[in-house]
Amino acid sequence: MDLLLRVISPEDWAVFRALRLRALADSPNAFGVTLAEATANAELIWRDRAGGPGPGVLARTLEELVIGADRMDRTVVLHVTQDNDARSLYERHGFVSTGEWQPLREGSETRIETMRRI
Repeated sequence: MDLLLRVISPEDWAVFRALRLRALADSPNAFGVTLAEATANAELIWRDRAGGPGPGVLARTLEELVIGADRMDRTVVLHVTQDNDARSLYERHGFVSTGEWQPLREGSETRIETMRRI
């Protein structure tokens, strides 16, 4: 299977929308929004999301957040689903489980856990 990765732009919004809606239909409990909510989004919202940051953004954003929080002597808290692949990234940056769980959204069986950076 060939894999093609590319950075998308706002002009790719329709393709991005189609992929996102397909993912929401396939795995509704993996996201914080419902298929109905995403379907209702206007074109401008899809264009903004398609023009967003590229690959590796989570790690870079997390690094900057941690650096800023350290400078201000602030605690950083985040929420993550149990099977989220980003969990190990958070742990590498000093986040630990608090044992606090809550639903992903109202009516969802998927739960999110609070993690805190120590």
